[in-house]
This record gives sequence, structure tokens and C-alpha cells, in this order.
Amino acid sequence: MSVPIQQIACVIANDRELKEDERELIEKVTDIGVVSEKYTNYISDPVKFSCNFDSGYFPEHKSEYFVLWLKLGLRYPKDYLTAYIKQTYGYWYPDTSYWVYYAGILSDKSDNIGLTKRAIVSEKLTENVRSLGGDVWEKDIATEAELYDAAKIPIYASFFNLGTFTWILICVMIYSFYRRQQELFIPYLLLFCIFISLMMATPVYAEFRYYYSVVVCLPLMLFLPMKRSECI
Repeated sequence: MSVPIQQIACVIANDRELKEDERELIEKVTDIGVVSEKYTNYISDPVKFSCNFDSGYFPEHKSEYFVLWLKLGLRYPKDYLTAYIKQTYGYWYPDTSYWVYYAGILSDKSDNIGLTKRAIVSEKLTENVRSLGGDVWEKDIATEAELYDAAKIPIYASFFNLGTFTWILICVMIYSFYRRQQELFIPYLLLFCIFISLMMATPVYAEFRYYYSVVVCLPLMLFLPMKRSECI
């Protein structure tokens, strides 16, 4: 429900005119004033978790809210389109990145259940990579775990921009079609369905972990079309 929630929240945040019955329907599940204040165009969490949603009323009145979503969309299509683009562009625009991984260990236990951090590569190499991006490490997230944003490191950053992987996938699909390797569409389609599902229901504009299966399949994506059909 993140995408329709964000679209309705965008209408509210832009202070569009609402009919009395529409306002009343929204007020039955949340506070319009809080929605306007908390709306963040690239992530739905502030609206979903900070607006005191009444989860008991909505399930019994889904059709009413569907009609509300439809009416507001027809009246304010530009707001809906803007909200949708802001909510999804990280998966198709190849110059965007969000957080990628925590460099520490997160646990609800005070002792981290006995786990300790151990470097896989040398600390010197890690520091050199860090220095390329300048001040790209933050320590005020979660339990002061380090948050890595690769967007500031040239070329290297492309491997952390999800839109890059989407366009690689699209290109190899087109190339396989050009080579008349229609049988490759099955594995490619499975990966492309992940992209479609995120375009329909993503809660955040560029969540790396949601797209990780596409990322790790990059070698397969690149080299499958190079195989002769009889070898597949």
C-alpha cells in the first residue's frame, strides 16, 4: 500500500482541496495535519509509522479507500505522477543510490549475542576506498552503525546504483531477442518481475537489499546471451 498511500499523502502535503466526505474518510484512519507534516517523497515510513493509522477501520472499508484514491488521482494527476516518480526513480534512474550496508553488527541483545566484527579485506584498502568518496560515512544511524553511501565515488558508484542494473537487464533482454534466444526470457523475466513488483509496491525509492537478487545475477545476465542456443 506504500505507493497509493504516498500519492494520497502528496495531495494532502500540497494542500489540495478535499471534499468534506473525502476529508472525513481520511480522518477516520489518520490525522491529515500529521500526514502533511510527515510526508517524505522518497520513503513511505514517515507517513506509515508516524501518523497514527487506525489499522482496524481500513480493512473493513477497502473499497471506499480505493474509490478515494481513484477520485483524487483523476483530480490531481500531476501530484500522483510526481509522488510515483519520487517513490520509484532509484530503480530505473542510473544516477541514484541509497544506503547499501551496515559496516557493523546490529542486535537487540546488549552483547550482540557474542558476535564480533572482522574485516574481510585489509583495513588499509577499506580506508583508501573511503577516502575516494570523501565524507560518505555516517555514524548516527541505528546503533551508531556505519552507513555507506557510494554515490560520491566516480565509476565505483555505478555498482551501487540500482538503475544501472535495471538498464543492463533491459539491454541483455533486447540483445537476446535480437539473437533469437527466446528461451532466455524465462530467467530474465524472473529478474524483471522483481523490478515490476518494486514499481508497484516499493516503500522506498532505492532499497539495495530489495534488488540484491538482480545484483548478484549480473554475471548470468551478461554472459547468457553470449552462449550458443544449443549449449543452453
